[in-house]
Order: sequence, then structure tokens, then C-alpha cells
Amino acid sequence: MTVGMLILLFFSCRKEEKARIPISKSKEFNRKQAQLNHLINRSNQGDIEGLTVDANQLLISFKSSNDSLEISQTYDLIAKTNYYGQKIDKAIFNWREGLRYAPTSNDELRSMIVSNLGSAYMYQGYQRTAISYFLEAREYFKNAKKQSDNYWINYLNIGVCYMELDDFKSAQTYFEKIPFSGNPSLDVIVPLNFAKLYALQSNKRRFKEYISIALKNQDHAPFYQPVLKEVHLEYTGKLCDYKELQRVFSAYKSEYGKLNTTFDLSLWKVSIALGKPIGSIKELKNLQESIENADYFLLISYYQVLTDWYVAKNDYKSAFISSKLMDYSEAQSAQENAKDKLYDYTLLSKRNELQAALKKEKELSKFQEIRLRNRSIVLYALIIIFTLIIASSVQIYVNQRRKNKLNLKQIRIHELELKLAKEEHSKLENTLEFKDKKLESILDTVGKIAILKKQLDNFFTHIEKTTDIDTDFKATIKEAKLDFNLFFNNYQDLAVLSNLVGTDSSKVNLIKQKYPELKDSEFRVLLLIIQNYTSKEMAMLLSCTEKNIEYYRAQIRKKLAIPKEQSIHDFIDFCLNLGH
Repeated sequence: MTVGMLILLFFSCRKEEKARIPISKSKEFNRKQAQLNHLINRSNQGDIEGLTVDANQLLISFKSSNDSLEISQTYDLIAKTNYYGQKIDKAIFNWREGLRYAPTSNDELRSMIVSNLGSAYMYQGYQRTAISYFLEAREYFKNAKKQSDNYWINYLNIGVCYMELDDFKSAQTYFEKIPFSGNPSLDVIVPLNFAKLYALQSNKRRFKEYISIALKNQDHAPFYQPVLKEVHLEYTGKLCDYKELQRVFSAYKSEYGKLNTTFDLSLWKVSIALGKPIGSIKELKNLQESIENADYFLLISYYQVLTDWYVAKNDYKSAFISSKLMDYSEAQSAQENAKDKLYDYTLLSKRNELQAALKKEKELSKFQEIRLRNRSIVLYALIIIFTLIIASSVQIYVNQRRKNKLNLKQIRIHELELKLAKEEHSKLENTLEFKDKKLESILDTVGKIAILKKQLDNFFTHIEKTTDIDTDFKATIKEAKLDFNLFFNNYQDLAVLSNLVGTDSSKVNLIKQKYPELKDSEFRVLLLIIQNYTSKEMAMLLSCTEKNIEYYRAQIRKKLAIPKEQSIHDFIDFCLNLGH
């Protein structure tokens, strides 16, 4: 039996809240209620023999008097007896019926039944469906505003489902929310699941930490001792060294044949690994009789132990046969798991569809209630509306006349705005035409300068390559070349500046005074920016690339601390106007 199975039983065995019986109930009802409480107490103590028959007779009696709370509790009781007898489908049916009769205001009872439904589906291996029920139960728990042991067991069940789905991160998230320390109802099962979680992740240190907590508190919940020993033995064999394994085996050896087949197989496996088989091959084969043919989990463990036995005895032929039987069991188990997963998804899909349909039905019912309530409101509203119609008609007429006057004014304003827009458009066209001509003039001048400069560069280069001139003359030539380059650069600047309009040229001195930290190249770019030249046009004017222009722009922003959201042109224009 796995840790998850034990949690189911723990949750199902929790003591039910006693029904609150109104004083007005008859003596016959009180007798039936006392009988129900007696049956519930028997269930909580594990006495389920003949309980189903008594509960069914009581259910018929309660149904005849339409006592929904008692009907729901009786169905819950019948479902538990079916669950303990491993009649899971019958348990699910009865819990569903119990939920149907459970009062919608009784969140605590509904949370218990929904959680038990989740437990039943988890028992069958339908983990995702189980999670959906546990999450629904958690909402009922929150509405009940009681953080009881069952509230935290709900978290634990969700974590166990995720652990079975190998979603260890989600499982850990739910486990860590549970305050188990100092709680006798939780301080065994919670650290036990933590130990298994970390063992599945091969985390030896955390496994030993949590298994020691569970072992320390095992007397708080004797019901969990078999599975505690099973987990301790199994994962000690997988994670710990020979000395530790031998110590644990010695402690549990005397439990052989007293707990369950899973534990016995674990003892066999460890004993063979230690070189000290716990019994004969005949005793080992007798264990197979206690395993059902469809219990592939135990069959895999059995054939694994049998294989280990034959390998230890050097009987490789028998080991090969038993390993093949184990492979077959694993294949069958994988097939069953695939079917379970498919059915799990199908169940979850149907459940989601039903919940959606139920939600829609509730919304429709609520809508109909609102509509009926609104009809009565409408009758009163019609009288008020009829009274207001006359007054509002007069008001509309007055407002319409006022609106017409406002519309006439608005039309005149739009006409004036349109006229101004046309004038602005014409002005902009003239400016663009002037700018194009100015750019053409600058480019022409710069082109001529560039041709002349190239010719002089060729001249100086030719003289420098001449071999029959002395060193002093060459130095003179180099100085002359540098002077000419400086001259042409200045001349190029003059060509640009000469095309500035009057208002722009007046800003030159102000810019130089206000921003002395700018280099000459950055200053030239800034002059062109305030004239609204594009980066492409500036690159043409200054005989460089657009990438150079973007670099100069970035340097200007940095040195002048211009915010990113503000353009350089607007910033300079604002600062110059401020200076005036």
C-alpha cells in the first residue's frame, strides 16, 4: 500500500461533525439520528461488518421524510464502507449521491464529501481527476473558514497526486504549506511524504532528515507504521550505504510476514543485496500466491527479487526467465497506466464539461431570478418614465436649439482652422522649396571644394613621391598640406554657414557661447539640426556616413544632458529662447 493510499484512509476516517438536531424534531427523528450517529461511530472505529445493510435501511427512512442533511450523511457512511471494502466504484456513486443531497450552506460537509471523491479517484490512479476534486474541496474549506487537520490533509492529497505524476516541484509546493510540526495528526504522514518525495529525487540528505522525523513521531499515528517501515526500508536500499542498509534491515527483519506483501518483498530484496537471504526459494515463491494476477506493481517487485535471487545463486537461466516475466509485467503495467491516464483525461474533461454546464445553469437561474425581480421594478419604473417623458421632451427641444447654435459656431471655427491650416501648408511648401534649393547650393559648393581639394591632394602627393627633393622641402610640403586641409575644412563650414537663413545664423554665436564643450564636428551637426536637416542630408553636406551623424547626435545629447523623450531641435530652440 502506498503513502497515498494511507492518506485516503486517514482522510476518510476523520470524525464527522455531529448533526445539529432542532428541538422541534419528533422523537422518531431523534431516534433515527441517534442510530445514524451510532453507525458513524462504528465506522470511525473500523467496525464495518454489516454496517452497509443498517445504513441502507436508515437511508430509506430518511428519504421518506426528506431530511437532506441526514440523507447526505448516510450516503457518505455507505460510501465509506464500500471504500474500505475496496468497492471504489460503488463508493464514488454513493458519495456523488451524498453530495447531491448535501445542503449548499453546509460547506464543511460538502468539503468532506468532495475530498472523499478525490480520494477514491486517487486510489484508482486517476490523479488529475482527483486533483480537480481536491481543489474544489479546498474552496469549500475556505468558505467554512476552518483550518482543521482535514484542511491540511487536503493540501497533502494534492501534493501526493502531483508526486505520483512526477511533478515534484508542485508536490513540494503543497507539502511546504502544511504546518505539521507539533500536530500528532500530521507529524508522521507529512514528513513521510517529504521523505518519499526527496527519495524519488535521489536526495539522500533530505530523505534521511524527514524519515527520521517520521520515525521519531511514529507512535502518534500507529496506523502509518507499516508504510513508514516500507518507505524507510525501500529507499534506504536505494540511497544509503551498506552499513546503514544493514542496520535498517536488522531493525525490521523480525517484521517479516506481519505487515504486507510489499514490505516482505522489500525485506527479500535488501537481504539478497546484503548476501543474507531471509528465507528459502520456496518461501520466496510462496509470496506469489498473495499477489493478484492484475497487481503488476507487486508482480514487478516479485520478479525483480526472484531475478536477484537467481543471479546471487549464479543460476542465470532462471534469472533470465524471471527477468523476462518482470519485463512482461512492466509492459502490462505501462499499458494499464496508459489506459488509466487516458481515462483520467476523459474523466477530467467530462467533469469540466459538467461543471461548466452547472455553472451556466446557475447563471441562467440567477438571471431568471433577476429578470423576475426586474419585472416588478419595471412596472414602477414605467410610471416614473411616463412622467419624465414630457419633461424630458421639453428639455430635449431646448437643448436641441442650443445645440444648433453651438453647431453653427463650431462650423465657423472649423472653417477658420481650415483656412489657417491651408496658409500653414503653403508656408511649409515654400520653406521646403527654399530648403531644397539651399541644400542643392551647398552640395554644389561642397562638391566644387571637394574636387579642388582632391586636385591639390594629388599635387601634394606627387611632390611627396618625388625623390630628388631634400628633407626640409618635404617637411614644408607636409605643413602646407595640413594648412590646405584646414583651409578647406573651414571653407566647407563657411559654405554651410553661408546658406543659413538670417534667423538661424543669429543663433551661431549664442550656441558657441552657451555650449563651449562641443567639438567642431558636433557643432556643425548641431547647426544643421536646428535647420531641420535629416541625418542623410547632413551626411551628404559633411562628407561622412549617416552612422557618423548618429554618433554626433548621441554625443550632443550626452554633453548637453538632453532627455530622450525631447528632440535636440526643440531643446536647443527652448534654451536659446530662454537665453533671449
